[in-house]
Amino acid sequence: MDKSEESQKFKMVEEMSFEDAYNKLEETTKTLEIGNLTLEESTKLYKQGMELAKHCNELLKTTELKIESLQTQFGESSVTLDKEAENPSA
Repeated sequence: MDKSEESQKFKMVEEMSFEDAYNKLEETTKTLEIGNLTLEESTKLYKQGMELAKHCNELLKTTELKIESLQTQFGESSVTLDKEAENPSA
């Protein structure tokens, strides 16, 4: 595989949804566990699996940050609503 093919494959991974990447990672893991591959095939699959795992972790981290942001916003809104409920004339 030349550099442009490898670059294209990596770009495809970056565009995958979490679910697609996770499913592909599971498939890759099962194929590696079976073990009927050459060393070169195993190495390529391992590398692909690592790229998929990295992508999944990045998507999870991004989602975690979004959730934390929403919780912070909700918490601030909740505090404002609580204060308004305690002091309706303000």
